[in-house]
Amino acid sequence: MATFLNKKEQVYDFKLTSYGKYLLSVGKFKPVYYALFDDNVIYDPQYFLNSVSSYEGQNHINKRIKEETSYLESVVIFEDLDSATDSEDYYEADVTARQEQPKGDTFKFYAAIGDAYLDGETQKAPAWKVVSLQNDITSSSSRDSINKNLIPQVNIVANYRKKVIPGATNFNPDQIEDLFIATSFFADGNQIKLVLNDVMVYADEINTQLLTENFEVEVFDLINDSILTHASASIRLLSNPDAGTDYIKIHDSTHAIQFDFVSSSPTNNQVKVGSTSLDSLINLIEAIGDSSLNVEVTSFRGIYPELHLRNNYAGIIGNDRSEGGMASIEGFRSSRIDISDLFNGGLDAVQSLKRKLFVKEEPQIVDGFMIASTPIDISPPEITTGSVEYYFDLMSDQEIVAETACKAAREFNKESYYIDLDFDCEQIEEDAATYYDIYGKVTEPDICLD
Repeated sequence: MATFLNKKEQVYDFKLTSYGKYLLSVGKFKPVYYALFDDNVIYDPQYFLNSVSSYEGQNHINKRIKEETSYLESVVIFEDLDSATDSEDYYEADVTARQEQPKGDTFKFYAAIGDAYLDGETQKAPAWKVVSLQNDITSSSSRDSINKNLIPQVNIVANYRKKVIPGATNFNPDQIEDLFIATSFFADGNQIKLVLNDVMVYADEINTQLLTENFEVEVFDLINDSILTHASASIRLLSNPDAGTDYIKIHDSTHAIQFDFVSSSPTNNQVKVGSTSLDSLINLIEAIGDSSLNVEVTSFRGIYPELHLRNNYAGIIGNDRSEGGMASIEGFRSSRIDISDLFNGGLDAVQSLKRKLFVKEEPQIVDGFMIASTPIDISPPEITTGSVEYYFDLMSDQEIVAETACKAAREFNKESYYIDLDFDCEQIEEDAATYYDIYGKVTEPDICLD
């Protein structure tokens, strides 16, 4: 149990979390950065549980925060103990699984005050400029709503297609990919070529100092543990409803509408009782369709007149309140109306992240010292499904083909995106072969355009 710190004796309090202890136990705990938070400080007295004053002077605020506020020691567990499954005894299989699939942690760097060294523009908010150079950005959001993370999401889809081309041997390929993106020749002399549409992203962190190697890349496989589904319900008329008595009230998660059965001249949200229960059910379906409820009738049958409803509010919110949702169906439960199924079956989408690891490379520089004059060659590593390289190659900065990057950047700079690459694109364009039309820039067409 956390205790209050004695600020006269202890100023800093550091403790390792369970995951930090795990990293230390396997020799991978190497802290490099730190972050500061002020989420435990109340600056405005209006947020006090028992506010003593609506106005507090600057001098009093300073004294209250520094001298009159008690602080708890470091908290290292950020979830209920009942749901925690950690064990201090680790086995090899457990260690590997924990490296690949980290635990969900609600204590993330969402509210970090900032790093004084990196704050290039202290009066401006941190921002990113992300431009997709070869693919369209399909959507983006400021947070990951599925995994409940305040991490910006930029969704890009890369499409690859096969193309039949006349067979030809490329004796002077421009890129390594040209050697393996085409099949051998078929009997008809053609071959199949894979037309690449690789993802190329320009990412720039603005309002900060420009440093080198200030990005870290992690690759995760999104595993859909459950997909987003809609709740459903059914209503059955065992006999013809009684006008003036029977009703059905439907709550779709945001608002409710009561449908009253009447004998004649129905108005808004009223249902006329037909000559048979099937006629009454059809009138109910029309009333639901004309209402502002965000539900729809998916099917109905007339043996025992029954209709099936789907709540268009997806996920758990579309379930009945007894199942943790916000929807419900109520009615005059007589022998004539049977609400057999309340809204249920809605599930929120749940994903788990499985980390893919990069093939380990022997570093040439360790702690600022060059340990080898040339890059260290190691034996070809074993690439498994747990490796990033099994799925794709990740290249950055100077590893990217300069001509491709400069061509894409030139197109975007025409629209004032201001993409600044590390390549000398002007020199690359000058070195490129230039073809001239001996007939001039404009030739007379064969067909008169007048």
